[in-house]
Amino acid sequence: MLTTNRKELVAKINKVTTIVHYFDPLYPVREVTFAASEGYQVQSAMVNGVNVSTYYIPNSEVVWEDDALDYSIAALNLFSDTFGSYPYSTLNIVEEYASYLGMEYPTQVYASQIIDTWNYDLSTKKSILEKTIVHEIAHQWWYNLVGFDEVDWGFLDEGIVCWVTDWYKDVFHPDWYIFEPYWGIDNVRHYYLNTNLSNAINQSIYECFDSGADYWYLAYTKAPTIFEKLRSEIGLTNFIYGLQHFTHQNFFEIARLIDLQQSIEFISGLSLDWFFLPWFNNPYLPKYNFTSVIYNAQSKEINITIEDLNEQLNPYSYSQQVPITVYSSGSTIEFADYKWINGTTSILIPIQKKPVRVVLNYTGNVLVQFSDYGLNYLDTTDIDVVNEQQQKIPGFNLIIILLTFNVIGIIIIRKKSQILTK
Repeated sequence: MLTTNRKELVAKINKVTTIVHYFDPLYPVREVTFAASEGYQVQSAMVNGVNVSTYYIPNSEVVWEDDALDYSIAALNLFSDTFGSYPYSTLNIVEEYASYLGMEYPTQVYASQIIDTWNYDLSTKKSILEKTIVHEIAHQWWYNLVGFDEVDWGFLDEGIVCWVTDWYKDVFHPDWYIFEPYWGIDNVRHYYLNTNLSNAINQSIYECFDSGADYWYLAYTKAPTIFEKLRSEIGLTNFIYGLQHFTHQNFFEIARLIDLQQSIEFISGLSLDWFFLPWFNNPYLPKYNFTSVIYNAQSKEINITIEDLNEQLNPYSYSQQVPITVYSSGSTIEFADYKWINGTTSILIPIQKKPVRVVLNYTGNVLVQFSDYGLNYLDTTDIDVVNEQQQKIPGFNLIIILLTFNVIGIIIIRKKSQILTK
């Protein structure tokens, strides 16, 4: 029998048909779990005072042996060094029979035997096992050390853990392609297109039932995507230290979304209502449209007005930086840079040549509600040109030219008249 977080056996009571073991835990735990099998193979290592052990069945030896323990140690060290030391004396990673990939409990996590049954090559199976182990170990920090109301705030620990798992991949496997695209950005953009449903993250399980929203998608795809978008806005260092501060402030407490926001604000020195309120509470992503594009040929400026067609459907206005490209004739780029779009926004850009096309590029961490498949931009060629002066012939005055032609014409007519009278 594998028990979790044991410090010492304080009592053992034989009740004839059962034996009850009482252990004194070193620190509080939120749940207790155990697993038992005569067939488990065991590998263990002491890591900074923690007995890390993997338990797997013989059929999965080729997938688990040595590597599973290495994954576990790497995750434990990274998260302990970054977010606070793992405080328990044991960490068990156990193979189980289940239809899902893994499950978390304090000091003991599970990865499913189903991984070994899938028709993938060995390298892919090992990659999936590594991701599963890392994800479940990350839950030691978010849901155990920092607790959450899993009915009202379950998206929060899953969102953090999914982001942290992808961060682990970036640290140890920056060249992995099997999990691309990271953080599910394309899935988020296409969600409404695929489901026709609203998708606010900040919903309880019951609210998801009422709204029809997919809780799995909100917690495991959209939430970590929004965390990655936040990371891109404030920088990796601020985001990591914000998570660290959040963890230390809420050890053995129940944390909320506002607690995370306040920790990241404390570290970054920024007020982040503009980010947290819309991206976690709005049911719909922004859906941009060009209201007008006007080029002033005299002042050499283009005025671009962009509206969010979903603005009236959401309680908060979005703000995000979007790459804008302005082209003149011959596909020449006259301007290419990021501009803030804050709800419905007018943007004034100096442009020397008359523009023929304006493009919003939905690249990087730009999040919008797609209205069609296969598009990653919004463009327009509907450009009004004002104050365009009549073209002059270089080096000549048009009036002088016309007068000259008139004088020449009169002279020719007179000469013809003189010839006829002779």
